[in-house]
Formats: sequence, C-alpha cells, structure tokens
Amino acid sequence: MNLVKQIIFLLFLISNALSAQQIYFCKSFTENGKPIEARNAWKIEPWGGQVYILFDNEHKTIGDSLLYLFIDKKVDGTFKPFDSQIIKINKNDNWAVFNYEFKEAGKYEVYFLNSSQTKLSIDTVDIQIDTEYSSSKIANSSRYYENCDLTFCEVVVGGKPVNVITSLSLSKNLGVVYIYLKNYMPFKTDTIKVQIWLDQDNDFEYEKIIGSKMYKLNPDWKDTFFKYVFSKPGKYQIKVFNQNDIFIASGQIEVVK
Repeated sequence: MNLVKQIIFLLFLISNALSAQQIYFCKSFTENGKPIEARNAWKIEPWGGQVYILFDNEHKTIGDSLLYLFIDKKVDGTFKPFDSQIIKINKNDNWAVFNYEFKEAGKYEVYFLNSSQTKLSIDTVDIQIDTEYSSSKIANSSRYYENCDLTFCEVVVGGKPVNVITSLSLSKNLGVVYIYLKNYMPFKTDTIKVQIWLDQDNDFEYEKIIGSKMYKLNPDWKDTFFKYVFSKPGKYQIKVFNQNDIFIASGQIEVVK
C-alpha cells in the first residue's frame, strides 16, 4: 500500500471513529442517554435559555472519569474560544450530558476532549433570540432583568460607579448615595419606579415602605443611575421596577449617623 493510500485509509478510519460518536443539542434525554427533540438550531429568551449538550459514544465505554466540553463562538467568520466546562462521569459510561445555558445569539462550535486531549466529537449549533421577545417594546417578565446589577456608590463618573459602598454615613456623606443599574440588554422601559423600604425590627424583613420615586430613561439604555438622599439612620432596601411594575433589581444599604 503506497503512502497516498495509507493516508486515505487513515483518514477513513478517523472519519469512521468520529462519525460513531455524536453530539446532540436536545430538550431532554432518556435514562439511557438518548436525546429527546434534538436539533442544531435553537431559539432562546433574551435572558438566556438552557440546552442539553449530549455526547453519545455509541455503546462504547468512554473510559475516563472526566470529559472536557469546549464551546467556541463564531466571530468575524472564525470560531474563537468562548467557554469550557468539566464533566464528571463514570468510567463505564458510554454517554455524557451537560445542561448548558446560552445567553447570546450566534453560531457555536462544540466539541469534547478526553483526559488525553483527544477530540472525541465536534458539531455546531445556531442560537437565536426568540423574536416574540426581541420585538417587544416593553419587557414583560422579571427574567428579562435576571442579570441586572444594582450598585450603591458615592458618585458616578463617565457612566461608571466610583467608590462602591454597602453602608452610608449621614455625617460624612450627608445621606447622599448614587444607585447605579446595569442590565446586559436594553431596559425596554420609559421609566423606572423606585421603592425605598425600611427594616423596622432589624430582622431583614424591610416591612415599611418610606418612599417611592420615578425616573425617566431611554428604553435602549443598558445602564442608568440616580441619586437618593437618606435623612435617618437605618437598614434600607431599594427595589426597582419597570413601567409595568415588572421587578428589575434590588439592593440593601445601611445608613449610620
């Protein structure tokens, strides 16, 4: 067998080995590791969506206690490293699964490596944001704001919080605090409603509302901030809602003399 035929034969063996191992992107799976509703294109909600990534070794034991899941995202026509996970399995298993949460639209290349860094299988999946949500002008679920951060700080400079704090001194700061909100998608609301609650009994229940305010903002903004002035010591909770009373975020701060 000449060199060319040997190479072709070797490529044929490698191809067969890889084709015997399969990656599925599925909604669920059976107790025997068979995918349910597997497909290579998924729509997710704006705040993210979970897809099971199932590796099937075609009835052969994997022989490793660890598998390495790598996820690359296509950027400017090239797949670039995006995320990786370690999956613990039994050496005698012939399949493995990981419940992965996609939070960004795009095309992804997914592959598994064993402990010897051998690539076991590779496939791609397309993730898109469900247009039912992306076309909505106003966010209609608190899950849309699931990753929104609320930060207390002394001042906001250049759109960024400076001197982040968890407590506030009336004598030093005159009760003034800036509250910075950062969402990872547009707020999709024309106004935000802010409630200030007081913990009367020092039990972290925050049972008494002492004030509320409304602030206007551009619905396309992904971050915003506002100023609030406390006049009395105490433990307070700030709750923020959109114009339809959908919860956005909350945070606690202690005010001392």
